[in-house]
Amino acid sequence: MIILPPDNNNDNNSNSQTPLQLKQLKLHSPSQSLPHHHLDYVLDMAFDHYGRRFATASGDRTVRVWDLNSDGSWMSRTVDATAAGNNAAPAKRAITNEWQAHKGAIHRLSWAHPEFGQLLATAGSDHAVVIWEEREGGFFKSLATPERGADGLFLEVSSGDGGGGGGGETTATGDAAASSSSAAAATSRWVNKATLSDARRAVTAVAFAPRHLGLRLASGSADGCVRIYEALDTMNLNHWKLDGVIEEGEEDEDGAAKGAGADDGIAADYHPHGAHSGNVAQNENMGVTSLSWSASRFEPAALVIGFSSGRVAIHRYDDARRSWVEAVRLPGHERGVLDVAWAPNVGRSYHWIASCGKDGLLMVHRV
Repeated sequence: MIILPPDNNNDNNSNSQTPLQLKQLKLHSPSQSLPHHHLDYVLDMAFDHYGRRFATASGDRTVRVWDLNSDGSWMSRTVDATAAGNNAAPAKRAITNEWQAHKGAIHRLSWAHPEFGQLLATAGSDHAVVIWEEREGGFFKSLATPERGADGLFLEVSSGDGGGGGGGETTATGDAAASSSSAAAATSRWVNKATLSDARRAVTAVAFAPRHLGLRLASGSADGCVRIYEALDTMNLNHWKLDGVIEEGEEDEDGAAKGAGADDGIAADYHPHGAHSGNVAQNENMGVTSLSWSASRFEPAALVIGFSSGRVAIHRYDDARRSWVEAVRLPGHERGVLDVAWAPNVGRSYHWIASCGKDGLLMVHRV
């Protein structure tokens, strides 16, 4: 964890400053150790806007959503009582918040602002970004919500629309079929609203834009491109427009970022060709590893993007050109970028951006 203290702009009174008093932190309850029930590593997890739900993405192709109960515990599976007939006793039906979201490993996921509903975006190794919506009052069973057999593996699905809209039929053979025939079918309320498959390689990063930018998301893939999508109608999430593409390697002849400097409104406290950026430009065609949106409401839309080549760059939307341009190149990492983060804006006249890489360095940039 990195704690960044406030800037001390009064050098004359620096000796009279009292030490920064940090609030003492303590655990208010024992930490919970949750069996995540995934069959592979959990590759990403994210809380929703209110912090009362979080989702996990795994290499086993599934997503699981966890809800905070009134007793402070986290639960991902509940049981609902449904009537089996007029004269029959209510039967138990398992309602699960786990579903198969992709045909391969899921690298990243992101929650949209709750103003747009309960939306999740997932990025998979199957070259796709999938938009999921939770439907209240209805439960759906399809390719997106397969059942598990006795061995814990997903059962084969013979038909269905693949979008959580109902109508899929799950079949199994042998012991798995026998064990599942007596069990209640698992259902889910998460529906596949759109599949964005413009990427030519695995999608490695995805993030919804801040609320003031509308219902947009950015996705980065191993083909070296960041693609920005916008929902044409927030009431109809089946249609998304490809609103912009950022490709790696867009720069001037001298290697500097296009338009970098004070004219862009971003004052950098470093030179674009800093001590750590000398070896970055040797191989810049390996793809996007991470991205993060700027949350500032008073500046153009902007993204910081990390590449496996080690490059870290800020891109912003230029209204005059109606396209995304590279605003400034940050000091990079010699062995590739693992993650980037853009700090929330709380009234500062500058921005904090952090990046970490395979070179073992953690950098905090002030721009």
